[in-house]
Amino acid sequence: MADRRNWNIQEEDVLISILQEIVAAGGRSDNGCFRTGTYEQIVLKMREKIPGLNITSKHIQNKMKRLKDKYSAAYDMLNTSGFGWDDAHQCVTVDAQVLEEYLKSFGTQL
Repeated sequence: MADRRNWNIQEEDVLISILQEIVAAGGRSDNGCFRTGTYEQIVLKMREKIPGLNITSKHIQNKMKRLKDKYSAAYDMLNTSGFGWDDAHQCVTVDAQVLEEYLKSFGTQL
């Protein structure tokens, strides 16, 4: 099992950039999953772009899961009445009362 690691902004940005490249190059199968060996390819590309980076394919898989979870939470909020998007600050906006009701319904797992 991979050790828990904290990602910095540069690492996240590099990962997302690499994922975009791989998807654009057809690195996903018809079911939307990455093809065999893709995670190892991502590790190698990340190590090229960030020399000395100690990362494994399991770290990549875990980070992608967390990013998907965050995306899903933001997507769900933005499709809930009372939530909006602030382009200038790149964040979700909501009135305090609406957020309080949302948290009562969906919990604090944001």
